[in-house]
Amino acid sequence: MFLGLGAVGLGVVGMRQVRRSGRLVTGRGMAVTGLVLGSVGAGIGVLSLLAAFVFAAAA
Repeated sequence: MFLGLGAVGLGVVGMRQVRRSGRLVTGRGMAVTGLVLGSVGAGIGVLSLLAAFVFAAAA
């Protein structure tokens, strides 16, 4: 979950750097990939944590 949030943050930083540099810095695709996969990873982490709480409360 925490690594996913870090990936999202770094994806945002990468997108800003690409946008501000004009054509000097490339890697927009890598930044978008970081955003997408980081969001997916964070979402899976949150769902796993919620499932653990639900199953622990039911036991």
